[in-house]
Amino acid sequence: MQSVNLKLLIVLAVFAVGGIGGVYAIHEYQVYRNADNLLVLARERAAEGRSEEAVGIYVRYMGLRNNDKQARAEFAKLMLRKVGATKASKASYAQAYGALETAVRMNPDDDDLREQLAGFLYRTGNYTESRQHFGLIRDHRLTNPVAAEAKEEAIAEGEKKAKPRTPDHIINLRFATSCAGMGRYDEAAEVASKLIGFDLGTKSFDTSWEPLPD
Repeated sequence: MQSVNLKLLIVLAVFAVGGIGGVYAIHEYQVYRNADNLLVLARERAAEGRSEEAVGIYVRYMGLRNNDKQARAEFAKLMLRKVGATKASKASYAQAYGALETAVRMNPDDDDLREQLAGFLYRTGNYTESRQHFGLIRDHRLTNPVAAEAKEEAIAEGEKKAKPRTPDHIINLRFATSCAGMGRYDEAAEVASKLIGFDLGTKSFDTSWEPLPD
């Protein structure tokens, strides 16, 4: 019986494992590069107004990088614009809702994105969830005034493509209308009365109250 060269077998095994690892590393690198290219292409198509193509490319990209929060937010806004531009089907509305809900869950501190979800829910008659999200925006602004002020300063300094923050009184009004849509009229009246300086207890207007600036 011929003796087995253990040293040779060990060397061959090491090279085999190294080769497999190298192939895997090359594959991962190619996937990474391909994902970057897909994201660039998706943004280009969206900017050109080619929404259908952009949606498909975003879906392919997110299949490779499912945890990209920024891309999720971009995709959700694209889906929202898509259903708003045409007479969309129920399936399209459901897809837009799913994209928005996922994006908000991944970006919980993005009030602009949450506001778009809340507005979408209100327009589709889901007042319970729209109230919930407008309420979360109100709470977030109360507990994070520094972040809100920082955004206002960035906009004042001319930050590129900055979207002006929706004024607090508009958020409060939308919260109140969502309450009314649910039939929570007392809560709606309490919030709305503060917007016009009306005291529900005394049933009179506060003479020191002044309209909020635009």
